[in-house]
Amino acid sequence: MDGHPDPRQVIASLLDDQRFLTACAARDMGTVFRLLNSRGVSTRRLAAAADITQGRLYDYLNGETRVSRIALARTHIQCGDLDAAVSVGTDLLATSPTLGSVRVVNQLDDLAELLGRYCDYSPVQEYLARFDEASRTRVLLLADIIPEPRGGSS
Repeated sequence: MDGHPDPRQVIASLLDDQRFLTACAARDMGTVFRLLNSRGVSTRRLAAAADITQGRLYDYLNGETRVSRIALARTHIQCGDLDAAVSVGTDLLATSPTLGSVRVVNQLDDLAELLGRYCDYSPVQEYLARFDEASRTRVLLLADIIPEPRGGSS
């Protein structure tokens, strides 16, 4: 035994827990994962068993997706709460230095464009600098798998 609880035994012990049964019936994977994790099943084992990345697992554990958090940041911008929008954007960048999926990258680009309208505001300037750094990091990390545009670069 490797010292870690057997997920099957943990699940068996949860079959009497109404929260677990309700979460299963509602297909609320965030609650299911949180209950398993709180009983000692590691995030690595949970992610492997569910065939998802640990980043996606953390999204479930936190009860949000990156896309919904981007929508929240947009709402903050529309309401004029730039500090809250920057906070949400900064949290997103901290959770994934490679910025996540293509859809998330595109939406973060849109968020940066929206915030760019307020580039004279210091917290926005700091966020945009972090975003640019994360974008450069992503390009470097993925350089081997992203093909160069036809015709090369000039």
